[in-house]
Amino acid sequence: MVSSLVFSCNKDDKSIENINPSGLDSEIETSKNYPKGTVVLGKQLGNPFELEVMQKAYDNILSQNPNTRVSAEKLKETHLYIKFMPADEKEFMILKADSTLDLYNYPLDYEIEIKGNSYQDPEVPVCKPTYQYCSVEAKKLLPKGIKYKVLAKLYIPKNDSENSVKIPNDRVSENNFAEYLENEAYRLISKTSGLKKNITKNARIAAYTPAGRITMWDDSKWQNVGIEGVEVRARVLFTTHKGYTDANGNYTCNGTFNSDANYSIDWERYNFALRD
Repeated sequence: MVSSLVFSCNKDDKSIENINPSGLDSEIETSKNYPKGTVVLGKQLGNPFELEVMQKAYDNILSQNPNTRVSAEKLKETHLYIKFMPADEKEFMILKADSTLDLYNYPLDYEIEIKGNSYQDPEVPVCKPTYQYCSVEAKKLLPKGIKYKVLAKLYIPKNDSENSVKIPNDRVSENNFAEYLENEAYRLISKTSGLKKNITKNARIAAYTPAGRITMWDDSKWQNVGIEGVEVRARVLFTTHKGYTDANGNYTCNGTFNSDANYSIDWERYNFALRD
């Protein structure tokens, strides 16, 4: 019999206990207006990865750099921020079956005031699947027949596989320039009212790889035991890195971040479900 969950995450080799990723914590206090375990959204955040913002950041960097050897160019979106609107359970399962889609049932550009494992958009009747949000590569073919809306065109520097951006000079590496560009975009949106809090909460920190361990308390063994096969997702705005737990419950995500990530688990993946 399983009675509780324990989650820990390592960042820069420092153990962080009692992180409450959505879907993990059943002890989070929620407002009286929301059922326990419900995600509660706050304010909409600024979007430093929006194509227009990144274009302005790129133009600024080139214009301010005295050693620039290239001319400003028009950036092309690397990703699209999409809201899927499945009409029924069948369409929802088609989306879930696509393992290349990192779907979230809440919008990605909002503060999360209270973490949980469920969210139903106020516009969607409870008898229907709620909207599903994700960022996808701009050239990806989307599932046919499912209604969707492009919420924003994105430019994510570190995911520009075509290397379409010319760096200003040979003294700056591609990775460093991607970091400069992202930082300038964050600076630009911080000028807008209400966005400074977002920048503060996502302050730039040393790069780290999300990693940790997920366990359950087993009454029969009277100890915590690792859960195998769980998909852990670490997300910063529109970028998700994933990892899967081994037999001991340990996982390491497949990418690094420079900002504090939100963690979540999809307990009901298309090909995986946790049962008592």
